[in-house]
Amino acid sequence: MLLTNFLKWTLNNQTYTNLGGTNTGQGSMGGNISAYVNGGTAYYGVSAMGSYVDVGFGNTPEDPSDYKLANSNAIDTPTLTFISNGYAISGTYPYVRNLTTTYANNTANPVTITEVGYVQQSTGTLNNSILMTRTVLDSAIIVPAGGTVAITITLEC
Repeated sequence: MLLTNFLKWTLNNQTYTNLGGTNTGQGSMGGNISAYVNGGTAYYGVSAMGSYVDVGFGNTPEDPSDYKLANSNAIDTPTLTFISNGYAISGTYPYVRNLTTTYANNTANPVTITEVGYVQQSTGTLNNSILMTRTVLDSAIIVPAGGTVAITITLEC
């Protein structure tokens, strides 16, 4: 589901609700969709501008006003280990963005992913990270102990 934050990202001079639940100005996000950038190391806690796919373990129904996943791997329950981001951008209009984030399960037990979200950030802090989409999965993804998973979100805008 596209969230209110995403709609605001397509406009200028908007205020977003960041991952911490407080308002953040557009300057903290590095601009709107036309100034989109990405970085292979962008992830919560890493000071890099870009985006990543957050995964979560909650099943609260989606709502346009969501500002974080119900149970985020990045900020609530860090179970999976971030490995990398890969992205591809094509077109001028519509813009097609494929963002893939890879995680490792370094635990002794399988991990069940039940929700995913697209996060845009200017730095790896709560105040400068904005959830743009949230999807509660129809079928959970099971990551076996010692396994990896790559999650891709495609945006066309």
